[in-house]
Amino acid sequence: MKKTKIFAILMVAAMLTSCGKTPAEETTEETTTTASETTTVEETTTTTTVIETTVSETTEATTTEATTTAAPAWEGTHVDGFEGEWHRTNTHSSIYGTITIDEVNEDSLHFVGEFGYFYHGGDAFGEAYFISENEAVYEDERGTITFTLEDGVLTLVSEGNPGLMGNRVTADGTYVIGEPAYTNRNVIAETFPNGENEEISEMLGEISDEVFLTPTYIGIVTEEDVTLSDGTSARHIECHIPTDSTSYDILITEDGLMYFLGNYGSRETVFVTNDQNYTATELPDYSV
Repeated sequence: MKKTKIFAILMVAAMLTSCGKTPAEETTEETTTTASETTTVEETTTTTTVIETTVSETTEATTTEATTTAAPAWEGTHVDGFEGEWHRTNTHSSIYGTITIDEVNEDSLHFVGEFGYFYHGGDAFGEAYFISENEAVYEDERGTITFTLEDGVLTLVSEGNPGLMGNRVTADGTYVIGEPAYTNRNVIAETFPNGENEEISEMLGEISDEVFLTPTYIGIVTEEDVTLSDGTSARHIECHIPTDSTSYDILITEDGLMYFLGNYGSRETVFVTNDQNYTATELPDYSV
């Protein structure tokens, strides 16, 4: 009986020794774990800060490099000869242009331009900056005008609608200093080689300038060979002003008969002829 009690006590002692732990030991272990985890978080936070700083420095370096490598303005010596008063040439006299370049320096030229398309007008003025030895570009919010000087001829080319331009008005064209060449300079002599214009003016009387001569000088004149309904050969001459209602049609037969029908003023119409046997107030029928 005594041996049994001793064995039981030894068993209980062994169990307490192998499995039991004091509260102090448990607290110490938890504290150690918490401290380890806290250390890890702090190290991670520090590492993240270093990465962000590196990215920021890289961005600043890239921005500085882009600004530094921007393309510089053109630098060089431009040709002489831009300065002067230039007139658009090889065009109709009513599609005119005059450009005065009154100042030229190392990087730009100053110009004043006036342009027209029949009764419509426009203008542009300002600074054009050189982009090569013989080219300069003017730019505003509406477009650009490129000036190119070559062999004493100034060429203007527009993109958009630069300046203050009326309907169909443009600065485009070739310009010369001195007298321009107009395609309609000899329009009266070329259109009426036998002096028919004098007889037409006489028939029209006091309205001749308004309805006939002025439109001929400033309008677009075309002609073609036609045949009247009776088989007579004739020339059909037509004149019109694109920005105005004034116009006329003329038939001149091979034997000198003339028929003139004109529109002018507030849609007024006039008809005259030297054919004493013709009583209508319209042009005779014809075919091309």
